[in-house]
This record gives sequence, C-alpha cells and structure tokens, in this order.
Amino acid sequence: MDTRHVRRRGRGEDLEELMIDDFRDMKPARSVEGFHWDIWLLMTLQNWIFDFGRPIAALMVPTELFPMHLPSVGDYFHMMYNLITPFCILKLFERSHTKTSSTFRNICVIIFVMGASIHLVGDSVNHRLVKLGYKLHLSVRDNPMMQSLQPRGLVWKLQNQVLVLKLT
Repeated sequence: MDTRHVRRRGRGEDLEELMIDDFRDMKPARSVEGFHWDIWLLMTLQNWIFDFGRPIAALMVPTELFPMHLPSVGDYFHMMYNLITPFCILKLFERSHTKTSSTFRNICVIIFVMGASIHLVGDSVNHRLVKLGYKLHLSVRDNPMMQSLQPRGLVWKLQNQVLVLKLT
C-alpha cells in the first residue's frame, strides 16, 4: 500500500500540501547534469600522458633500462592507457541520460580494448624492429637487416607476403 497522500485545500487557495509518510520509496531527484567534466578531463589527461607522451618517454628513458626481452616504457604507457580508458567509457555510459543495454556497453568496450590492443602490438613490433636496425623506409628486399637473413629464399617469401598484404 502506498503511503503517500496528496491533499489539496479548497479552490481559492493555491497551496498544495504534500505529506510523505514513507521516506524509503523516495529517490533523490536526479537533476539534469551538464557536461561530465571530471571524466572528460581524466580521459584527456590520460590520453595526453599515455598515448601522446609515449614516444617522448621512449626518447627520454635510456634503452638500457628496458632490454629487448622486457616490455619497453612505451609498452607500459600503452598498457596503462588500455586499462584506464575502458573504465572511463563504462562510467560515461553509466552517467548517460539515455540508458543502453549492458550487451551494447560491453560490446563497445570490448571493441575498444581489442582495437587498442592491436595498436599496442603493432606499435611494439614496429618499435622493436627499429631498435634492431630495420629501416622502415626501405622495402623488405632492400633492407640491410633482411639481407643478412638466412636462407636467402626467406627474404623473397617475406617480400611477396608484404606485396600480397598491400594489394588486399
């Protein structure tokens, strides 16, 4: 039984009295919130630091501190970016005035994490190839690193694979 009672006074009186006996069903009225500055500032700062600051940190930190068998400073920056951003995205979905299904939210976060992880792997491989002496501006066949590769037929196979990937 609902315990809320609304009682209006006579026609001539403008006052409306609201008597609420049960405070347990009352939910605080959600005011119309503006822009979510806190989440957007967090996302902006972490993007500047962990994504744009990654190459700067890679240049400033000596390479001797991060040997080839360990992740580099850029890899750690990428990992932090991949950990923080999904939580910010979920928080934005939570605060949204338009409610979406949990399946949609989870698919959005999964797609973001997969894309960012693929970017992390590609960037890490690229960084390690450059550290090993691979010249990115040369073709596979003309690269000094690939010319020292044995057996020689492997270079031709790699060159053909790169051409096939570029054509598709």
